[in-house]
Amino acid sequence: MDETSKYIKMCEGALPDIGCHGWQDGDFAYRNGKVEVFHQKAAANMGWQTGDQCIPLYRQDQLQELIADKIGKIDAIGIAWNLHRFCGDNRTGYAGQFLSMEQLWLAFVMKELHGKVWDDEKEEWR
Repeated sequence: MDETSKYIKMCEGALPDIGCHGWQDGDFAYRNGKVEVFHQKAAANMGWQTGDQCIPLYRQDQLQELIADKIGKIDAIGIAWNLHRFCGDNRTGYAGQFLSMEQLWLAFVMKELHGKVWDDEKEEWR
């Protein structure tokens, strides 16, 4: 799981578009200055329901599911082809700025579903 400040900012900026799917065991969040893993049984004791700002840190499988939901079925070849197009034939283009698969997949989801790209200098989606 990517826990870098860049990925946290990317997830925070994507939250209005992607939203939070509802917390499930094993989900990651940036909360109170650290990365935490959600567990239903411990949620009340950990204060997860108190309204603290929680930024979901989307896992790669969750991001892939968002794309599959858009297509309406899991079409692995179609998704792979769109990702290949997104990345281009080299790593020096737009996709080359992402240093983890979570960053890459989040950028892919935001472009495909919301038409937004990550501005690394301003640290925001535009």
